Amino acid sequence: LLQVPSPLLPSTLTTVTITSPSLKSTILSNLRTNTPTYIAAYSGPPTWPRVGVLLQVHSIGPGNMLPSGLSDPSDPSEAGDDGDLTVLAVTHRRLTVESDGGDVEHWPPNIEPSEGLEALKAEVMRSLRELMEEDEVVRGAVRSFGMRQGGDVDLAKLCDFTAGLLGLEDEDVDKILTKGVEERGEVVLVGLRRKVEAERARSDIKKRIDDKVGEGNRRYVLEQMLKEIKEELGMEKDAKKEAVATFEEKVEALDGELRKRADEELTKLRGLQSGTQDWSVSKTYLEVLTTLPTQASEQRDDLARAAKALDDTHFGMARAKLRVLEILASRSSGRVVLLTGPPGTGKTSLARGIASATGRSFGRIQAGGMSDAAELKGHRRTYVGAMPGKIVQCLRKGEVTNPVILVDEVDKLGHGARGDPRAVLLEAFDPEQNGEFKDDYLDAGVDLSGVLFVCTANDESAIPQPLLDRMDVVRVDGYTMEEKVKIAKDHIVPSLAAEEGFDITPDAIEYICRWYNREAGVRGMKRSLETVFRRMRLAKKLEEQGGKVEGVERKHDGWTVGVEDLEAYLGRPVYEADRLYETTGHGVVAGLAWSSVGGSLLYIESQKVEKSETGKGGGLKVTGQLGDVMKESSTIALTNARRILKTYQPGNDFFDANDVHLHVPAGATPKDGPSAGITMTTSLLSLALDRPVRPDLAMTGEVSLTGRVLKIGGLKEKVLAARRAGVSCLVVPEDNRGDWEELEDEVTEGMEVHFAREFSKVFEVAFMEEDLFSSSGSGI
Repeated sequence: LLQVPSPLLPSTLTTVTITSPSLKSTILSNLRTNTPTYIAAYSGPPTWPRVGVLLQVHSIGPGNMLPSGLSDPSDPSEAGDDGDLTVLAVTHRRLTVESDGGDVEHWPPNIEPSEGLEALKAEVMRSLRELMEEDEVVRGAVRSFGMRQGGDVDLAKLCDFTAGLLGLEDEDVDKILTKGVEERGEVVLVGLRRKVEAERARSDIKKRIDDKVGEGNRRYVLEQMLKEIKEELGMEKDAKKEAVATFEEKVEALDGELRKRADEELTKLRGLQSGTQDWSVSKTYLEVLTTLPTQASEQRDDLARAAKALDDTHFGMARAKLRVLEILASRSSGRVVLLTGPPGTGKTSLARGIASATGRSFGRIQAGGMSDAAELKGHRRTYVGAMPGKIVQCLRKGEVTNPVILVDEVDKLGHGARGDPRAVLLEAFDPEQNGEFKDDYLDAGVDLSGVLFVCTANDESAIPQPLLDRMDVVRVDGYTMEEKVKIAKDHIVPSLAAEEGFDITPDAIEYICRWYNREAGVRGMKRSLETVFRRMRLAKKLEEQGGKVEGVERKHDGWTVGVEDLEAYLGRPVYEADRLYETTGHGVVAGLAWSSVGGSLLYIESQKVEKSETGKGGGLKVTGQLGDVMKESSTIALTNARRILKTYQPGNDFFDANDVHLHVPAGATPKDGPSAGITMTTSLLSLALDRPVRPDLAMTGEVSLTGRVLKIGGLKEKVLAARRAGVSCLVVPEDNRGDWEELEDEVTEGMEVHFAREFSKVFEVAFMEEDLFSSSGSGI
């Protein structure tokens, strides 16, 4: 008797492991004497009776390995004396093991036929044929079984054979062993149907996959054949070979570190398959490297021609154009020019004019709002979609090593988590470093020493000092009223009035500049003129079609806009008066302010508050959205006003008896800076003395605690603002006398100017000394 791990079926070839020493000895002895050995094998727990099969040992194998052929039982090396014995056995008919003593009962070999069994057999045969169509292994096994059986096979043997093919679960195998023929057939038939359906599903999936793969392979083969044919006929060249050959030729023009990088990448490209992502990345990198310029353009030395070119494209700007010509005359490489001034004054167009005048190519980098250093320095190639920085892009676009590159709005550069673009500009602008400017994408040094960088800014103070130190500052001041009118007449209107019959009178242009667009530049004025001419074109089109625009009509034989027509075109004027106050009252003084958009008139208002919250006088309240510097100026102004009032009118206790409220309109606009110091002091004295200042007066200057008047900036913009507002008398610091003398005649014409080193001078001009004091007061 032998207990096996799982049920065995009759009529199969199987391997069995023998662990019993006595059975092992018996098998080996019988094999040596060619005596057959029969074993009753059963599975499951030893509960009697049990159904098993009769095993006939055929041969042995070493260890647990099944030998590839029949073993020689006389070979002691295969005897397995030191371990378990694996034997190859053939299973015969079923038997019933009655007890562990070895009593067995053999099942009858043949079954009486019946119609039901024959029908079941036919169904099993049909299902088996279907399975043979789907599974080639099953087909071969069935053919071999048929050859062994010879003629007709009974249902019992068919079920045993088929169950061995299906790989049934132990539970189903046990049924095949223990149940009657009819139940065996039903179990086998169910297993066959499942197997057939599974094989059909597998075949369908395999067919679909094979069809797809086959179509892809077929297309690939045809494409390769077509490619070979085209190459043979000379109709198409190999993309990889052509690209490599092109790069090999272009790389010869490079030298230094760029040549080294190009050679390394070209070697890598030769080993890559065309069309892959790595191929595209390497190809793009080589395209960038090999398109970097290696030659400089010929620079024009004719400064007279350059001066004429600047004059032809830019009206006015005499000082700015002179500074530009001085820089060009120096012929030093790697210069950085900063054009600073209010918006709309022609800084960007002047940069283009520099490129045109010198015969260099022109590139532009918009720096406003840039907060990623990689935009200037490039992305490392480990990133998807990496590209070189904008500086290298400008070099490639210009195709020369010495272009003019405009860095627009450099004062509006930002910085964030991705680096500081200003640090990149420090490297690019430094003549000691820009000969080997390191672009992260190229990973190699690029020579920027021949580049002329031209930067523009509205607010010079917003540029970091280390960066500003590397720049030649050229200030582009605002335009006078006369300049703006002339620019409009000679340049803007002719370009807008291309259609015959459209025009605008000079008085209307001046009216637009005065009442609609008072800014330092001409951009707003140009927009207003564009609106006027668009409205005229619309009115003409509608007139031709029988319609009209309300308030817009033809004048005489053409379309000409005068002062009286502007409200219909542009609406009500933006400015109702030249100044906030036509005549200033007590405590009101006009100052002059500067901002990034130009100069403006800035009024200081002071009013007394008779009853203070503390019950005492001498308090000061300031409003008008003032910055810290301006608040400090108001405190200094009050201290100076107290001292001066005690000096000139000892009996006046105004500041001791009252609080003062000082306000700077307009309240919604932030304001800061020290240059309103003398204006605040004058306003407080005007209130304390109960006397107004001169109505045509405006002033600017910082005041110290001891009454000294200190230098200010932006003088030209402030003077232009005063002219626009109709102010004819100015007080400016003595230290700005040189700046005043450098102003153009059309800016200073008709202006009465007083230079003050001490506040006493401001006092004299503002209050007209001869009318100032009461009989009890003391003089200056």
